[in-house]
Amino acid sequence: MSNTDPTGEFAWGLVFAGADLAWQLYQNGGNFKCVNWVDVGLSALGGGLFSKAFRKLPGKEWSHWIPDRYIRKFSVSGKTTNKHYRPNVDKYLGGFVKSRFNGNFVSKETHALTDAYRYKFMSRTWKASNPMMNTVSQQVLRTPGWIPGSGLIGGRIYDGVTSDNSNCGCGE
Repeated sequence: MSNTDPTGEFAWGLVFAGADLAWQLYQNGGNFKCVNWVDVGLSALGGGLFSKAFRKLPGKEWSHWIPDRYIRKFSVSGKTTNKHYRPNVDKYLGGFVKSRFNGNFVSKETHALTDAYRYKFMSRTWKASNPMMNTVSQQVLRTPGWIPGSGLIGGRIYDGVTSDNSNCGCGE
């Protein structure tokens, strides 16, 4: 498996698709005619996206969606107050900000293009030909990878709970 699917997206996609299929068969008394295969496919895609969110690949570095500097009261040296510190972020989101749910592993170039703090450590030559991305693009690229996967899965769960499958005769 490590040569075929070295990063595990396919395996997690199968797990999520299998769970979706099993749930649909359970709801419909094992009738395969009542399976919504688009939903199974979306669950597979969601499983692949979900698995991608927590894995570090060679050449990648961690990029926070909400940067750690917003919850760090003192500078990295600990000698001065951090000008970016936001007490409410620390109070309400501190656990999230410090977790793997708050970011992605990305290349240093992507990290620099989406984070002004990282950008300032790139070479002048590189910065001359790579301007920072606009704020919307930065946020789209910084959004943790599990969020789109969860959206697909959540949509499928909602659809499964609210669907009566009456169009195939299974809900009768």
